Amino acid sequence: MGSFTARDGAETVRQQAARAGFSSFITSALVNGKTYFRVTVPAGNDRQQADNLAGKLTKAGFPVFVVGMR
Repeated sequence: MGSFTARDGAETVRQQAARAGFSSFITSALVNGKTYFRVTVPAGNDRQQADNLAGKLTKAGFPVFVVGMR
């Protein structure tokens, strides 16, 4: 749902998602020496589940970028 340089920004989006009924979590990643905080909504085990959830998130007004999780 987003990638932020400040954890507060990620936490705000995570809370907005929770209020809208979506479970999400925050992870951090070091990219080119800079820390980013990513808000992720788990979408299931296959692309169809992910696409269905992406549609619901988009309809609720959230930005969406579907990626595979390892």
